[in-house]
Amino acid sequence: LEDTIWIAAVGDMVPGSDHGRIALPPDEGRTLFTDLKSYISESDLAFANFEGVVSGCKCPVRSCNNDTVYCYRFQVPEYSVQRMKEAGFDILNIACNHLGDFNELGRKFNTNKLIEMGFEPAGSVERPCTVFEKDGVKYGFCAFGEFYGCIGIRDSVKLLKVLRETVEKSDVMIVSLHGGAEGPKYRRVPRKDEIFLEHNRGNMYKTAHLCIDNGADIIIGTGPHVVRAIELYKNRMIMYSLGNFCTYGPFGKHETTRHSPLMQIGINKKGEFLAARAIPTKQIDKGIPRYDSSGLALKHLKELTNLDFPDTDLTIADDGKISKKKK
Repeated sequence: LEDTIWIAAVGDMVPGSDHGRIALPPDEGRTLFTDLKSYISESDLAFANFEGVVSGCKCPVRSCNNDTVYCYRFQVPEYSVQRMKEAGFDILNIACNHLGDFNELGRKFNTNKLIEMGFEPAGSVERPCTVFEKDGVKYGFCAFGEFYGCIGIRDSVKLLKVLRETVEKSDVMIVSLHGGAEGPKYRRVPRKDEIFLEHNRGNMYKTAHLCIDNGADIIIGTGPHVVRAIELYKNRMIMYSLGNFCTYGPFGKHETTRHSPLMQIGINKKGEFLAARAIPTKQIDKGIPRYDSSGLALKHLKELTNLDFPDTDLTIADDGKISKKKK
């Protein structure tokens, strides 16, 4: 489509960790994204959810409160983060439950390091939003999450203040929301607050709609580690969860946490939805993303969208092309 801005978006990224449960990709991650790089780099802008802190901080580790089952602290080697840049990623959500893995010092170090490496990160209380220009388009990017060091998705007053300020400076406004319960049991969009591990992780449906009502053009949901439905609201795309894209290490064994779509969303310069495509991916070995010829992520995306938003104005074809329903 002529004059279309294409934005690529993937879910959770932990491309290796050199802390605690050490899991390092082979050959310093040089082959992590080779199979899918073209889909990322051919887009005008590319998003990922970065779950961790770049190595090199030497900051104190946050306590796990004796919780050994869910105790993960991710410190991502700088070479793995560099592979993300080489693959074509531009904007990174850092508003997640691992932003504070190395306390406030680690959070600030991480943000500064990612900026130094050429990314546009957003999601910490110090930097909830960013505005930048690429190829003549001014992009606004905000990220919110119900975790220490972020602006919470339930804190509508603070959220709307920074969102509206960013909208005023931008041509296209992208928002990432990190929340919801985690795992294969939580693939549906419940339209209410989600409680997980005794922690209220917000109402993703309500907040996504609130953001679009106040100027957002694309909503990218992350956090549940599984794919969730998509919705078209006021001619803007909402992706409620893109699942796991590259979570290298001893986690994500279930088929719903291994398979996810790489989304390409086409919008005009007003942020209105034009078309999209979902490329099916899967993680092989310990978590290397590859194209998935079985198309399982597409089947999940279509099934869940039909269940949760049967009336939404979107059609998902078997080849992954997403378009408005013909009237």
